[in-house]
Amino acid sequence: MDRTATYTALGRLIAVVEAAGGLTPTALGNCLMAPKTQLLGLHLSRAIPRLRRLPELDALAEQILDTLTPADIEALPASIPLTDQGTMQIAYYQQRSKLPTSRSASSGHAGVDWAAVDWSKTNADLARELGVSASAAGSARKRHS
Repeated sequence: MDRTATYTALGRLIAVVEAAGGLTPTALGNCLMAPKTQLLGLHLSRAIPRLRRLPELDALAEQILDTLTPADIEALPASIPLTDQGTMQIAYYQQRSKLPTSRSASSGHAGVDWAAVDWSKTNADLARELGVSASAAGSARKRHS
């Protein structure tokens, strides 16, 4: 795949991961600057549990990942040049405009059945199991107790 297509795919993937609730604004910036280590090496693996609960986003992420070959990923530099970051940002915003905008869909909590949660567990344990933040588990605990 050519360089522009690789960076376009990465920009689209960043939008999908963010829509699943997997990126803070700082993490988004880091993914644009160093997608090999930040997006593919760190944030994507953290977003997988959230993506699995959102089938439309999960399928889109798989479709985008299928366009990237191991050679494309290996060829990524440690830090992306500004022009290529621009390509990623354009793809990110184009993809983002096509994704759901509701807060529940984008927060990553849409697929959690809070009524069925074992509240004897700690917020940290619930967060790991459910793919949400510990503060989200704590907020849900307050609503359900």
